[in-house]
Amino acid sequence: MAKRMAFIAENKKRRDRKGKASREEKMKKERIALLAAVLALGMIFAGCGKKDNRDVTQYCTVTFIMPDGTKETRRVKKGESLTDYPELKIEGYTATWDGEFSNIDEDRVISKYTKTANKYTVTYVTDDGVSLPEGVKETLTVTYDASYTLAVPNVPDGKYFWYWHYGEEKTPVNPQGTWKVAKNVSLSARCEDRMQNKFMVKFIGANGTEPIVRWVNTGEDYTEDLPALPEIEGYDVAWSKGKDELKNITADIEVTLVTTPKTYTVTLDISTLKGATLDGGTSLTATYGKALTLPVPSAPKNSDYEFVGWKIKDKDLIFTSGTAYGYTEDITLVAQWKETDGSWTDFY
Repeated sequence: MAKRMAFIAENKKRRDRKGKASREEKMKKERIALLAAVLALGMIFAGCGKKDNRDVTQYCTVTFIMPDGTKETRRVKKGESLTDYPELKIEGYTATWDGEFSNIDEDRVISKYTKTANKYTVTYVTDDGVSLPEGVKETLTVTYDASYTLAVPNVPDGKYFWYWHYGEEKTPVNPQGTWKVAKNVSLSARCEDRMQNKFMVKFIGANGTEPIVRWVNTGEDYTEDLPALPEIEGYDVAWSKGKDELKNITADIEVTLVTTPKTYTVTLDISTLKGATLDGGTSLTATYGKALTLPVPSAPKNSDYEFVGWKIKDKDLIFTSGTAYGYTEDITLVAQWKETDGSWTDFY
């Protein structure tokens, strides 16, 4: 009986030692997992002035907000200069980033840039009896996104001037408007046979489309339906003259397209940081194609956050103050903040 009791006691001791070793092994694994998680978080939130776990060198992150609202980032060793800027590509413009990029010693968010409209040369091609009016030069300098007016050429007898065009596709160019061709072009005149004893009513529509020509007998009214209006994104459109203004026609008439930019509502959401404030209300009216200036919200006093920009809700796009509004809908902008240690935090 004594031997049996001793045997049972020894088995219990072995089980206790085995259980203790198992618990110690489990605790060891948990400590390793916790340490790995801490190291991973350190890598994610490491900002300027914090050591990179992959390298003892300290790095800073420079975040660039591109013209289309996307973000591009660059890493640079603390104290060094950043030379690898993202290229700014804006049709018709030469653009450069604003700011100083030497001796980078903290994380930065860069959204401002300076853009200058490019100038282009327009060359008139005169052939097949077409000539320029006296005093008009064969070349014209135009500025992208600026107003322009083209010459009306002299054409042979029995012809009428329809429109200027350029390139292999013979793309039409309106006689005046806002210049939107980002290159030098040579313009040729398209002329057609004129109808005798009639006057022309020329409807000049959207740039890049052929004008519509209708003919009316001398002294009569224009009685046809007006041509269908084109659809232009972000604009309401109308003809500059109605049928009531096209009566007793005794000369050629041009009817142009009148475009009026639409307006949209922009809602500002600062609820991403408790206690943040915004002067002037949370609703703005934006005009399509026009620069929209945005207010700057304030973080609470003694807060560890500072405002870095506005992000379009449900899109990974930043809207920079002063950018032309290019959306054909109402949008909501959500305030974005960064901790004062430099790490940028998105809240939704």
